[in-house]
Amino acid sequence: HCRIADSTFQHCEGEKAVITIHPGASNNRIEACSFIDIAGRSINLRITEAIYDRGIPTGNIIRNNRFQDIPALGENGRETVKIGQNQPTYGHVRVGTIVEENTFVRCNGEGEIISNKCSANIYRRNTFIDCEGELVMRGGGYCLIEGNRLINCRGGIRLSGVHHEVRDNVIINSRGTGIRLLFGMTKEQGGHYQAAGNCLIENNTIINAESAGILIGSGMNRDWKEKGIQNVSPAGNHFRNNLVMGPSSELFIVNHASDNILENNQFHQTTN
Repeated sequence: HCRIADSTFQHCEGEKAVITIHPGASNNRIEACSFIDIAGRSINLRITEAIYDRGIPTGNIIRNNRFQDIPALGENGRETVKIGQNQPTYGHVRVGTIVEENTFVRCNGEGEIISNKCSANIYRRNTFIDCEGELVMRGGGYCLIEGNRLINCRGGIRLSGVHHEVRDNVIINSRGTGIRLLFGMTKEQGGHYQAAGNCLIENNTIINAESAGILIGSGMNRDWKEKGIQNVSPAGNHFRNNLVMGPSSELFIVNHASDNILENNQFHQTTN
């Protein structure tokens, strides 16, 4: 029940996150703050074995903040906002974090601007502009991704995990895909990635993605060595009432992932 508001964090160095939400820290709010030129993560919510002693950090809200000019790390580890970790172990934990109405400008820390690795979180009405990354459901399940705007970013929305709802998002001028669903691997292999399964993708608008507007089956057969091979296809996903426009001849790609439902989607190829 703490509130951090109307504060500016700027030119912060080191590897630690500016704000960390630990197991047991619940019903806190981070609102109307600015995070500018941050060397590590801006906000990190941790899910570790400490949840069994201290409790799950539920009900936290990250709202109406500005994240700007996050420099590239050149490798994994600089997500601007990270919710959870160790997806194979803790991805099923229902956390209920709300990340809404934030603005991300030139957040270039790594390929994941926001990284979700647990369940039952909400990401809505956020705006991403000129970022070198994507809004990523890295795993978990039952998350809502609604009403976000991604403009001139390296990618759009990336899905792993199950039972996510992705609706009413607008993705414009992605330098990669608009929405993509990943292959996964079995738990016996380690479960480093979950296949995207039983997700609902509806009423999204994708305009001028340089690669596919929608790609079902990204990362097929990628070998993560000791972590396994992505050979489990996305399945049971429902694509409904999406609009995809752009000059690409591949507005919608299904890559060896036939067990999905397509209904009332519109695809319009335009000229440059």
